[in-house]
Amino acid sequence: MVAAELAANAVTHGRARGRGFRLTLINEASDCGTLRVEVTDARGDRVPPSLATTPDPTAESGRGLLLVAALTTRWGWEPYPPSGKTVWACLPLT
Repeated sequence: MVAAELAANAVTHGRARGRGFRLTLINEASDCGTLRVEVTDARGDRVPPSLATTPDPTAESGRGLLLVAALTTRWGWEPYPPSGKTVWACLPLT
């Protein structure tokens, strides 16, 4: 669900003409403790919103990152030079 949400956000909000997105799965610990899901897209100018803002209860969208935050131990984003961004989330594997 986390990978699907981050990928859907990349398609919806991070799409640039002629550019796709990259999905990466990383085992962060040798003991299989944490899975890091990364989605990189070309739109560094469109960063994820702060979770401090609650979506309108009648809105049909806008809750995906709330789900990501609830299902993961941590998540965030970082610039991906020269003009993109990577949104990532970490899940426990145990």
